[in-house]
Amino acid sequence: MSTLYVTEQGSSLIKRGKQLIVIKESQILAKIKTFDLKQVVLFGNINISTPTIHFLLKEGIDLVFLSPAGKFKGRLISSYPRNVDLRKNQFKKAEDWEFKIKIAKEVVKSKIENQAELLRRLSLKGEREVKSELTSMVKLIPSLQKSVSLDSIRGFEGRASALYFSALGKIVKKLGWEFRGRTYHPPLDEFNAVLSFVYTLLLNKVENFILIHSLEPILGFFHSEEYGKPALALDLMEEWRPVVGDNVVMRFFRKKMIKKEDFYYPIQENPPYPELLEEFKNLPLIIRKETIRKLIKGFEKRLSESVIYNDEKVRLEVAIERQILRAAKAILGEEDYKGFKWR
Repeated sequence: MSTLYVTEQGSSLIKRGKQLIVIKESQILAKIKTFDLKQVVLFGNINISTPTIHFLLKEGIDLVFLSPAGKFKGRLISSYPRNVDLRKNQFKKAEDWEFKIKIAKEVVKSKIENQAELLRRLSLKGEREVKSELTSMVKLIPSLQKSVSLDSIRGFEGRASALYFSALGKIVKKLGWEFRGRTYHPPLDEFNAVLSFVYTLLLNKVENFILIHSLEPILGFFHSEEYGKPALALDLMEEWRPVVGDNVVMRFFRKKMIKKEDFYYPIQENPPYPELLEEFKNLPLIIRKETIRKLIKGFEKRLSESVIYNDEKVRLEVAIERQILRAAKAILGEEDYKGFKWR
C-alpha cells in the first residue's frame, strides 16, 4: 500500500512499532504496515498523535489533510528538496517561453489523445453515440501542434474538453443521470461531484510524486500561476485525467455502482456532519462517506492496473511517477518531454 486513506470521522491514527493503527472508541479499525507507504490522507475530523506525526516526518511520508467531502486543506512534508539544481532549473524554465509552449503542447496533445482513446474504448463497448465528438477531437491535434502561444494552446484544450464532456454527457444522460456539462466549485450534479472527488485524489497523487522528486508543485508551465495553486501538479495531471479519473468514474456509472442513495442533498436532509455545517450549507449535494470509501477503493484499484509505458507493462501508479521523472529530465535539459499516450 503506497497511500493510506482514513475516512472514519472521530477516529484516531496512532503509531505502534512500525505499524499505523486506526482506532475509534477502543476498537481497532485497521492496521497498516509502513513499508513502502508514501502518503497518509486524512478526511475531516481525524485525530493524530504528535509521536505519529514525528514518525511520518522522520520516514518521509507525506501527510495530507482533506475535508470530509474531499476538499484539500493542507499537507505536512518532512524536509526541504534535496535536488537544488533541479529547483533552480525549474525557476529558469518558468521564464523560458519556448520551453513553456513546448511542454504545454505536449501535455495538451497527450490529454486530447487519451480522451479520444477513452471515447474509442467506450464506443467499442456499445456507446456509439460518442463517435462524432471523437472524430472532431482528433482533428484538433494538427492545428494544436502549430500553436505559438499559451492562450492558443488553452483554446484547443478548451474546445477538445467541450467535445469530450458532450460525448460523456450523452452516456451519463442515457444512464438516467442529470449532466449540465463540466461544473465545479461547486459541482452541480452527481456525475460532476464524483468526477471532482476522483480528480482530487489524482491531483494529490501527482503532487506527492512531484514533492518526492524535488520539484516545486506551484511553479508550472501550462496552467497560470496563482497564489497557492499547484500549477505544475495540474500540468502533469492533465494527461492522466482520462486514463485514471474519467476511466474510474465511467466504470462506476456504467456498471450502476453509483445510486442516488450515495449522495446527501442538504436541502432535503439534516447535515451529516453538524460541526461542519458552514462548509456544506451552500453545496447542492455531498458524496456520502460510505461512497467516498468505495470511490477510493476504485481509484486505488485503477492505479494497480497495468498500462504499456515505453513498450513495458507497468502499474499505472509507476507510469505516473515515471512521467514526473521525465518532466524533471526535461527541466534539466537532459531530454525533451514526451507525454504519455494510452494504448
